[in-house]
Amino acid sequence: MGRHLVVGFGILLGFAAACTGDGTPTAPATQPAGAQPQTIAELLATRPAPKLAGLAQRSHPDAKGPDATESFFDILKLRETGDQKAVPILAEILASNAGTGRIHGYAAAQALFCIGGNEARVALDKHLFQLDEYNEQWGRSTYVFHWDMPEPRRSQYIQAYMLKRIGQGLELTLEAKLEEDGKVQFSLRVENVSTKPLGVILPSIDNLYLRSEDGRFLFRNKAARFDPFGGPQWVRLKPGETQTVTGVAVIRQAGDLRKDNPQLPKDAQAVLEMAGTQYYIEKPGQHQAVFVLEQLPMTRELEDRLKLENPWSGLENPWSGRAVSEPVPIRLATPSRTSKPKERS
Repeated sequence: MGRHLVVGFGILLGFAAACTGDGTPTAPATQPAGAQPQTIAELLATRPAPKLAGLAQRSHPDAKGPDATESFFDILKLRETGDQKAVPILAEILASNAGTGRIHGYAAAQALFCIGGNEARVALDKHLFQLDEYNEQWGRSTYVFHWDMPEPRRSQYIQAYMLKRIGQGLELTLEAKLEEDGKVQFSLRVENVSTKPLGVILPSIDNLYLRSEDGRFLFRNKAARFDPFGGPQWVRLKPGETQTVTGVAVIRQAGDLRKDNPQLPKDAQAVLEMAGTQYYIEKPGQHQAVFVLEQLPMTRELEDRLKLENPWSGLENPWSGRAVSEPVPIRLATPSRTSKPKERS
């Protein structure tokens, strides 16, 4: 699909403004006057290849203002160039922005993956498997879709760096079933397979990745940030103990949604909606579903950064890592627009 919603583009510019400190979401200065790009891809299409000299300095966490905004789009442009000379610079940007939450680091990761090569892989492996540096919950899972990362690299990136298990102790078992009324029932079992009690955040059931038969992951539009410290349900799992999380998703005709959402991609035939998250279905049929549960290691530095009052209080052995379920098959069918609920006899 490779295209994101206009609202997503606005959100992106908002992040750029937050990172640059200018307070006003604006397109990069090199955009022609009066032009209104609808996607990141359109914005980058007319943008020249960036100059590598000084890019690392302009992308440093201390950089503010227009230079920082421009450097962000320069990094994204490097996804297209395949320039191996950019790899050490991008690796430096990835390292300097690690743990800051700034978009420049996430953009550098995408560019490194698209360029490829052993040096790029070493840099990615060093930083992307450190949850306190770059995590799946928000940064990579949101940006990888809304920044028009080209296929098949996007799906390859998701498989390599977002669905990689990190740590041990938890095992996830996902079940999915399509009902006759166009609803999908999801059930996730979280099991402590370690030898000690673990403190675990019970996840929201919508942290799914859906993959079509052609190997591409469905575009996922998550409405709001999942904050693992913003009032979730904490549980203490004894060894061998399980907890189950369930949820219901609804499949709707894309045509029924375009009136309220005219930016819905034209190639989407249906939309699966669940808990504020939408998945755009291009071709109904057989898919695979994978669930990710990620829990960051709690440190005093993270507590201070999040201004928290000991959120782990009372929990024994808080677990940290990334648990990933085995993929399960699910057939996603397009519901009939004329279908009506069955009357009770």
